[in-house]
Order: sequence, then structure tokens, then C-alpha cells
Amino acid sequence: MTDKYSYPDFIEYCTKNNNSFRSENEIFWSNRIPVPSILVKRVFFSSDTYLKEYVHHLLAGTILALNDLSHSEEKVFQSLPDPEVTHIKNDFLKEIWNDAQGIDKFKEFERVVSSMCGLGAFELNVDDYLGCLSHKGKKYDRLYYPEVVKQLIEEAFPKVFNLLKRSNGDMFGNVVVERLNIYRSGFSDAFTAIFNRFLDFKFELFPNVNPLVVNQGQTEIVTVRNIGFIEPVEYAGGNWWNPVMQQGGAIGVEIDLNHPINTLPPEEQLHLLLLALAKEEMFIFNDEQKMAVENYRFRVSQELRITCKNFKH
Repeated sequence: MTDKYSYPDFIEYCTKNNNSFRSENEIFWSNRIPVPSILVKRVFFSSDTYLKEYVHHLLAGTILALNDLSHSEEKVFQSLPDPEVTHIKNDFLKEIWNDAQGIDKFKEFERVVSSMCGLGAFELNVDDYLGCLSHKGKKYDRLYYPEVVKQLIEEAFPKVFNLLKRSNGDMFGNVVVERLNIYRSGFSDAFTAIFNRFLDFKFELFPNVNPLVVNQGQTEIVTVRNIGFIEPVEYAGGNWWNPVMQQGGAIGVEIDLNHPINTLPPEEQLHLLLLALAKEEMFIFNDEQKMAVENYRFRVSQELRITCKNFKH
């Protein structure tokens, strides 16, 4: 059983019981396709965006399936998503969305499945619905969903399975690589497999957990008045932090969101940082290097005295 919602635990979840996944340094292998780990991290640490868009597509596909099951005169499920079809049938598709708003079981399904993203319950508005249907790629019968979602569909409207079959389960892989601006051959298949396992990881093990917990809520630049700024980045060359110079001589820090220390509360991060610094300093035996580090430690401590004295929230 995975202990917590974190990137290392997600990778372990992928590789532990599935031989088609393995992690080697900065490469994550999906079957025989090598994927830079930074791209997998980008999906995981920005999963709030991907999860919401995924649920929008799931709800859009469900609305189309409900229409085809209840109206025999005009079938649309097999032809969507498609930008041309959406443009031609725009008014009719809006009617379908509007009809779904009056179906109690659909609204309850919408509330439950969106809540499982951990971002608070949300609804599929008509603009996002039409945006989903305008996606150019594979159709909704190839949209994957985890077993827990399958159970929700089965309880609410079991006949939807006749259309929303999740065969191949590769529809959303196209969406992921499109958002990543990747068009290399094979990457869609790789990210299909990776994102489907992420959906299992999130919905089966951590329903309702806010995915932003891995970022400690820090997703934007934080400016400390009169001192500098801290900017979260997705990769800092293997370092937890890097000093950076900005216009006008301002000094700031880039923090690597992908570093595992970010899964800890801020006070624990400080404790581990101090212990790591102390350990590295104690293992320096060259006198010149040791003196340089001691001087560095003294100057940092003095800088902290000055900034603490002048610091104002």
C-alpha cells in the first residue's frame, strides 16, 4: 500500500507491479519508450490542470452517451470529439448539454467524480463542454477511467458502458502530449500508459486529496518585500535551490518543486536543510575549504540578523 501522495510513491506504484515501467536516473521507461523524467514530473506536479480537463472530457463523453441511449433520431457519440462536427452541430450539442443539467443522476455523478480530484466539486459548463468536443483526436469510446469511476457509472447509468467502453484507453494520451507540446512518435502511447496509471493512483488510493499538496501550496512567485523573491520551478539542475540575479540587481532563489523535500511541512524542511548543511560541513577535512565554509556560514548568519531586524510582513 502506498503511504502518501507524492511523486516518489507514484513512481514506485508504477514500477512495483508492472514490468512495462521502470525508472533509471533521469529516464522513465514506459514499455520500450524512454521518457525524460522531467516530463513525467511536469504532469504529476501540474496534475490539478490535467485532472480537471480529464474530468471535463469524461463528463462530456457521458453526456453524449446518455443522448444516444435515449434519443434514436440523431447519434453523435461515435463522431466526437471532432472540431468540424462540433461546429456543424453546435446548437444541437448545446441542447444535449442543457438536457443533462436536468438529470439528477448525472449531476450527482458530476459532483462525486469531480470531488475525487481533490479540487472541490466543479461542474462542466457549456463552454468547456464544447471545448472538449472540439478536440481533434481519438473518440470517447477510447477514454480510460479507473475501476472506482466504472463503479460510479454502473450505479448511475449502466447502459453507458455500451458506448463508453474505454477500449484501448488511449484517448487522453493525445491531450497530455498536446499540452506538453510533444509530437515525437510513441510519446502519446507512453503518456497514455503513464497518465492512466496516474488516474488509478489518484482515484483509487487518494480520492479527494488535493494534488497541490505536493507543492505545499506554492505555485507562484513569492516576493519578500525589501529582500528578494522565491520562484518555484520544475527543474533546478538537481539542486533544491539555485540563486538567481534579476533585473536591477535583485537577488532571488529558484526552488525545485520536484525535489522530495517539498512533500514535507515547512518546519521539517528547515530542520532537514540545517542537518544536511551540518553533515556536509563536518565531512570537510581540507583546512582551506573548511575555513571558506565557516566564513560562508558566518556571513549567512549575519545576513539573517540584518534581514530579521528589517523584515516586515
